[in-house]
Amino acid sequence: MNFLNIKAIVCLSFILISSTLLGFPNEQNAPLSNSSLEQTIGGYVILGKTQNFAEGTKVFLQKQRGKKTIRLDTAVINKYGTFEMTGTVDEKDFAKLVIQNLSFAIILGNHNVNINIDKEKSKEFTFGGCYEMDAFQSLKSNLLSSKKIEKAQIQEYVDTIQFPLLAYVAMTKVKFNYAPEIYKLVLERMEKELPGQYLTTNLANYVKQQEQRMKAIENTKIGAIAQDIVMKNPEGEEIKLSDLRGKIVLLDFWASWCGPCRKEHPNLVKAYNKYHKKGLEIFSVSLDGNINQWKKAIEKDGLVWENQASDLMKWKSPVNQEFNVRSIPANFILDKDGKILAKNLRGAMLDKKLDELFD
Repeated sequence: MNFLNIKAIVCLSFILISSTLLGFPNEQNAPLSNSSLEQTIGGYVILGKTQNFAEGTKVFLQKQRGKKTIRLDTAVINKYGTFEMTGTVDEKDFAKLVIQNLSFAIILGNHNVNINIDKEKSKEFTFGGCYEMDAFQSLKSNLLSSKKIEKAQIQEYVDTIQFPLLAYVAMTKVKFNYAPEIYKLVLERMEKELPGQYLTTNLANYVKQQEQRMKAIENTKIGAIAQDIVMKNPEGEEIKLSDLRGKIVLLDFWASWCGPCRKEHPNLVKAYNKYHKKGLEIFSVSLDGNINQWKKAIEKDGLVWENQASDLMKWKSPVNQEFNVRSIPANFILDKDGKILAKNLRGAMLDKKLDELFD
């Protein structure tokens, strides 16, 4: 059963950026830039020039907050194919202009934005209006339009670009586990230049989460010593994984609401009955949140081994993060010293491995 974690962090505004930067614009016919009018006094002015949209078509200015879409402004395309929006914002942020089923990313601050959009060539939209938007256009037309972007190119761009939000855009083109140093550098810049803002806080949470995940991956590699688990059983008594040292242990993650977990239980019961007298112990960690449902599932599935544990925190349990459990069922086979010998074996593969260990 897949675990769709990452909450609002997972978005990290990546959805906004990636979905609206699918096409890379042609620098020809770019809108005139008003870089000399760098800052609009008191707020933003968005001037749009469109082609092939009907008069009266609505244009929406929106931004994302996790799964929530916030509408900031609305305009209507006039008979000349143009529209205008004015207003003020408290902080600079990514936003998008939405026209019918098309969306176009911009950086929204109290500055000018000019944008050219042709409905028939929507991926070739262009923009300008201030130094930051000009630089955004250049980023899209050059570095991001490359078929293959090297890590070193992104590193150099992040090191040298004046605007932290553009460093943020470039950063998202490389995965965290491939370039954690780039994410940390961008975060450092944003904490210094855009302190307390939503994107900064979101990025800080994301970096922390990914660092924990990478640590968990390292700690759960074959040959690593498993972290200890201290939890309560259904009777409220504290039990420890480390108390089973000296035994071969099958550490199993499951939940009463997990269909695939319940289907796998007959195999676990069979393995326990076959190998328990030879030294096998099972330590089950439940991702349940309801103690009664947890107890009923234990009884119904015949999970007769003593070591049943849960903190009833479901996916929020820190144990899931420590063992990098992102979907269930999941399991680890530990040797007598707590070393990880194998993981995520089920059915015949599990029986084969246990046969080897107890032969």
